[in-house]
Amino acid sequence: MVDLAERTGQSPEFIEQVEGDSLTPPVSFLLQLSQALQIDPSHFLTDQEKMQIDGKRQEGFAKRTQNYSYRTLTPGAADKHLRAFMVTIEPREYHKMVEYKHPGEEFIFVYKGELELTLGGKVFHLKQGETIHFDSETKHKLRNLSDEKCELMVTLYTP
Repeated sequence: MVDLAERTGQSPEFIEQVEGDSLTPPVSFLLQLSQALQIDPSHFLTDQEKMQIDGKRQEGFAKRTQNYSYRTLTPGAADKHLRAFMVTIEPREYHKMVEYKHPGEEFIFVYKGELELTLGGKVFHLKQGETIHFDSETKHKLRNLSDEKCELMVTLYTP
């Protein structure tokens, strides 16, 4: 557990919560985990999408969708470096993790609503139709400050 935590850059407690299904991790963590285990990330992303099927995972998904949910827009991209996701952040909510980072680059298009992105020490406010591209090794955090859902298309490039 400690070795995996070190290889993913997360705490052993975080790994335990994910393993015990008490926390649904963000896509960025699934990508980190796949690199650490040297397996294709599509295995995790496919499982993530099937969470509604079994009871315990369905409960985890319901909790997750109370503030932050995502679905893959690139199913079957098992051997690709580029993946896209539609991310929805509920009104006045933020991703429950503190900050996260992962190898590669990230592109965010605000499809609907408003987004506050904390990137390193800077805060960016993006509105519908606006975009941002950044090195995803920089710690970042997403937050919806508005009274309506924020929908994003997030594209990740992982080496």
